[in-house]
Amino acid sequence: MRKGFLILVLIAALTALAVVSAGCAKEAGGPGGQTEPGGQAASSSTPDITPSPSPTGATAASPEPTQGSAQGSSPGSAPEPTQGSTQGSSPGSTPEPTQEHSPAPETSPAIEATPVNDPAAADYEYEIIKLGGHDWRIVGVSDNMILIVSDLVLEIRAYDGTAEIAAWENSRIRSYLNGEFIENTFSEEEKARIIETTVINDRNQWFSTSGGKNTTDRVFLLSLAEVMKYFGDSGQLEDPIFELWIGDDFNSNRVGEYDNGGSDGREAVWWWLRSPGRLDDRAAIVADDGFIYVYGGDTNSRAGIRPALWLDMGESGT
Repeated sequence: MRKGFLILVLIAALTALAVVSAGCAKEAGGPGGQTEPGGQAASSSTPDITPSPSPTGATAASPEPTQGSAQGSSPGSAPEPTQGSTQGSSPGSTPEPTQEHSPAPETSPAIEATPVNDPAAADYEYEIIKLGGHDWRIVGVSDNMILIVSDLVLEIRAYDGTAEIAAWENSRIRSYLNGEFIENTFSEEEKARIIETTVINDRNQWFSTSGGKNTTDRVFLLSLAEVMKYFGDSGQLEDPIFELWIGDDFNSNRVGEYDNGGSDGREAVWWWLRSPGRLDDRAAIVADDGFIYVYGGDTNSRAGIRPALWLDMGESGT
């Protein structure tokens, strides 16, 4: 009897021990009691590997070109066209889309000139006159006045350098040409013959960038429309073939040479126009091979200056 009682107590003790062991095993499974396949506990959180979104409205900055040398080499970020044909070829970068021309702001009347060049002639030989110790091309006439542009690039300068919106009206080069340049270049008699005229500052015909207000100047740079009108017009400003530049049979008329005074003599360089480029900090520019970069160059870069002015020829026209 006593032996039977001891057996029952032993069985009860073993049963209780089994229950306790099962409970401990259940708690060893981690949070929630769940285990991953292979017996490893599941993680309580998953790392966020979603990339952070780009800031709203952020745009990629236009790469600025390597600054040109004192000889005015390639100041614009637009790539140079491949040589080999008058029409050029795509230089490899993705071109900006051509945009519709926006109407120019209302202006007061300016002098209307008749071009002297044959509009169908490449390598046109312009009549040259002397003024202020330099050779000037006669490119247009109006009554007893002539429009002249320096035959060579006279200086290498930045278009601006300070203004965030580098329109002609507030550019450094405008201030220089109508101040120091006039005073140091022309005699008093010559200065008396230089006519002050209204200068029309149209928008960029392809990208609609504002040209700023019209100005009253004695010396100025040519605009996109004027360089086409007086150096040969293929109609590409109104009807583009390319998306960044104009290249045609008149490239040779537009090549600007600069005499650096060294043993190398003259060399073809880039030269500024007054019209705005694609952005407010760019100005249209003519490349050393005569292509017109409507896209424009960085106005802090250095390039050639070919001043233009209206000259009074007097009653006799001389």
